[in-house]
Amino acid sequence: MKLKILIVSGLSISSLHAQTNPGALNQKYRDSIKASYLEEAAIRSPAFRPVSISTSLFGAGIMSGKLGENEVYKGDANLVETSIGLKFPVASWGKNTVVANVKYQHQRMEFVEEETASMGLDPSLISFSKGAVGVGAMYTRSDSLFGKKVVYLASISGLTNNISYLRKMSYMAGASFILKQNQNTNFTIGLVVNIDPSSPIPAFPLISYWHRFGYSKLELSADPSRVSLRKMMKKDLWASFGTSISGSTFFFEQKFQAIPEDVNYSSSDVKTGAGLEYRLFRKFMVGVEGGLAIPMDARAFEAGKTTRDYFFNNERTTRPYLNLSVSLLRL
Repeated sequence: MKLKILIVSGLSISSLHAQTNPGALNQKYRDSIKASYLEEAAIRSPAFRPVSISTSLFGAGIMSGKLGENEVYKGDANLVETSIGLKFPVASWGKNTVVANVKYQHQRMEFVEEETASMGLDPSLISFSKGAVGVGAMYTRSDSLFGKKVVYLASISGLTNNISYLRKMSYMAGASFILKQNQNTNFTIGLVVNIDPSSPIPAFPLISYWHRFGYSKLELSADPSRVSLRKMMKKDLWASFGTSISGSTFFFEQKFQAIPEDVNYSSSDVKTGAGLEYRLFRKFMVGVEGGLAIPMDARAFEAGKTTRDYFFNNERTTRPYLNLSVSLLRL
């Protein structure tokens, strides 16, 4: 899901830069305009920031694991998620851009009180601490079609917990039309084809909207992963409220005969909350956000199959969360 956010963000920034007429400006001025667009976009959204680090702490909530229809454990569990993201340009020529990204994600789940456990399961077997590294590259091209500005895109990404090979690959390709763009509004719509062995969705629409309400300093933004309101409270301080979807995938290798040996574990949540971000030393943003996390799914399935073909399901209750973040606006 984070990759989808990056794609939408890539479309927006590419379209902003496409407004500039290269023939009318010298190179130094063009670079200055581009840097200004990038910095403004990075202030609005973490998706533009070249370096970002965040940790989410979830309050204890009831979690029950089911193997098929059989409950194998139930209890209160704490959850901590950490992510580190890096993005950097690889090449740029004419209307074309290639950007690479690297992301590390880690999740630690620990049972603090176990109510039931079948087969005498040791709590250490159902608690876990897992990490995964994702690498990818995205190509975009700004152009025009049917009298409208359009951005074409293609991306490749891989995810693994083993340095010697990638355990999961996915590919995307699509296009997005810029329907409206001015100083206070940016509206794009498009379609992306998704080639991912674990995803049951072969294609999805891209709808991205941003609007600033006059001189109130209130901004509304919406994309496939987030809807939020954001307002500048004073210089270098912003407050926000919104709803977002977050997800993660990890890998397990186990030797229980009743289930597959090579296992993918995927989970996602809907987070609704309020936050504050402060600009520090011009280049840095530090933030705090808190609210409620509503679980969507947490499933284990055999590698190479989709999340619909799961054999194990973690049922979780809604719980409070606190997210702490620090990011770099520009290199």
